[in-house]
Amino acid sequence: MKNIIQLIKFRTQTLIHEEKAVTAVEYGLIAAATAVAIIVALGSIKTSLASIFQSIATAL
Repeated sequence: MKNIIQLIKFRTQTLIHEEKAVTAVEYGLIAAATAVAIIVALGSIKTSLASIFQSIATAL
């Protein structure tokens, strides 16, 4: 078990020191933040969209 933990620590430190891995992590964080922003934006306009479609359905 101790060897597995040491291996994980070594791999993590290696990834931190590699520039490509750091760049990939940064892009991953940007993608995650963008996804959260989209979800929040869609959640806030959901009610207004529902009322618009409801008024269209009523008009038909």
